[in-house]
Amino acid sequence: MAANHFCRDVYGDRVEKIHRTVAAMIGAVLAMLLGILSQEVALHHVDFETLGLLVGMMVLVGVTKETGLFDYVAIKAAKSAQAEPRRILVSPPA
Repeated sequence: MAANHFCRDVYGDRVEKIHRTVAAMIGAVLAMLLGILSQEVALHHVDFETLGLLVGMMVLVGVTKETGLFDYVAIKAAKSAQAEPRRILVSPPA
């Protein structure tokens, strides 16, 4: 995080020309193409349990979003806190 702010101060907005994910994938592919990293070692460092968890959560959120549950909860929270932002953040659920 601090490095990102430092780079933005030094280099301006040029730092985010390429998305971080794309830059990481390009770096990984280059490391394998240049022989710095073998495919087996690269796959060994991938945590498939975490990837599975994230994909599963994204699916659940996508389905739940379609039901309108998040909108319902947001409206309920705003009404119970009388539309006051501090109360929404601090108050326990009703």
